[in-house]
Formats: sequence, C-alpha cells, structure tokens
Amino acid sequence: MGSVSEDKVAIVSGAVVSIGEALLRTLLGKGWKVGALDLDDNLGSALEKEFPEKVIYIRCDMSSYDQQAVAFTQVFKKWGRIDAFCSNAGASENSQIYKLDYRGKDTIPPEPNCLPTRVSFFGFLYDVQLSIHFMRQNPTPGGAIVGTSSSLSTHPTPSMPEHAAAKAAMNVFTRSSAPFLKSQENITINTVLPGMVPTRNIPSQMREIFDGYLTPVDTIITAYLRLLEDPSLYGQNLDTFRNEIVALPEQPWIHPDVVKTTEVWEGQFLAFHGQPSCLPNTHPFRS
Repeated sequence: MGSVSEDKVAIVSGAVVSIGEALLRTLLGKGWKVGALDLDDNLGSALEKEFPEKVIYIRCDMSSYDQQAVAFTQVFKKWGRIDAFCSNAGASENSQIYKLDYRGKDTIPPEPNCLPTRVSFFGFLYDVQLSIHFMRQNPTPGGAIVGTSSSLSTHPTPSMPEHAAAKAAMNVFTRSSAPFLKSQENITINTVLPGMVPTRNIPSQMREIFDGYLTPVDTIITAYLRLLEDPSLYGQNLDTFRNEIVALPEQPWIHPDVVKTTEVWEGQFLAFHGQPSCLPNTHPFRS
C-alpha cells in the first residue's frame, strides 16, 4: 500500500455519466479523491486525464463480487483509505418477466437474466460487505455508504416491476443493517430515491409527457451530500422529487404488537453472524 492520502477518498459506481458523473465532479470540487467504477472505458479514461492523481478509473461489472473486490483493493492500495462508497450503478429492465411473446406457446420460456436485481441489489450487498472490510482499515475506522435507489421502489410500477423490487430491497436492507453498522462499525448507510431524472436513458417522448415532473440531478446530489456529510443520519431513505428532499417515514405496523417480533434476540444474531450484536435494548441469550 502507498502512503495514506490526507484527502478523503470515495468510490463511485456508475461514475462516468449522469448522476454518477455529477457526484464525482462534486466530490472532486470538495477536495475528495475518487475511484470511478463503470464499464465505459473511453469516458472513464477521459476523466482520469482530466483529473490526474485525483481520479482512478477501474472497469468493473458491479454484479461481480470478484471484480468489485479487485476494484476496492486497487483504490485502497493507491490511497490507503476508503471513506465513502456511493453505490450508483444500475441496470434497466430487460428481463421481460411477463414474457408476452410466449402467449399461446407451451414451450418453457428461458430463464430471466435478472440484471436489475444482480446489479442493483446483489451489487449493493457486495458494495456493503467490501466497504465494511476496507473501512475497518481506515486511519480512523468507519465511513459512509450511500446507495442510489429509486422513487419507484415505494409504489406499484407495472412497466418496471423487477427494477422497482430490487430498489425496494436496497431500502429495506439499509434500514435493517443501519443500527448495527452505525453502533459497531462507525459506518452510516442510507439511500437516495431519485424521481424521474432527465438523463440520456429517458427518451424525448417521455420527457415531453412528464415535463414538469422531472427531478434535476442537482437535487439528488444535494441529498447525497447531506448523507455523506452528516454522520448522525443513518438508515434513511431520502426521496427526491423536483427540488424537494423528503426522508421517508417507516411503514406503520399492521398491529402495534408486531414490532415485538422485529426486536433482536442475541441468540439468533449469534447463530447468524457468529458474535452478539451488542446493540442496546436487545434480548439476551441464556446458554
């Protein structure tokens, strides 16, 4: 490993266009160094040339744990720290779960590729595990993880059901893991839920239909910075729409007594994770 950077270091996935690029440039403007993960080598190399010694581009398929592990290791070896991971990579709905072209056929349809799930949710789990590992090794252990979810994750979305489900899973995982990560690892974890953003992936006709209902990238970046800069915020799902940023409340319980079943019994935590949680207000394990 080289010398430890005095500047903070972030890894941004999906870093070379749209939200990711805007986030990368914003962090650079605030003095950060950035490991930029993406699959567009031309744009990634251009960012490296534009910001020498400030940006390192690494080609990385975020659905691959092995590729992510190589990328994390490369960034850590270069700068000696990883203070934040911005999990911004995503994949469009292409599994075609409905398989409408198989109507009237008795042939079994092919296995769905589940790319939105593999990139958005499995990739997010990989991000988190690797972030924990490397943030434990920081000069001051700890850091921040922020994932790009979607406002579609909280409402029925017939045209993109898998995308919505994968993003919803990010939100629930964030809320569930946040208390332990904050208490025991000094790591905050949160998500930002962008509304429809006028990126290159939005066709012109959609822009016309939803004119006046789009969310500027600047709003999303503001939400990201709030979560990166305030260590008191953890387990938050920040919804963004137009110029508004709203912290989503937790879902109400169908019955007030149901909350009891979500409390931590240390025996179960120990069985699943190998050590007790040491969280406050847990039920002790009696051997």
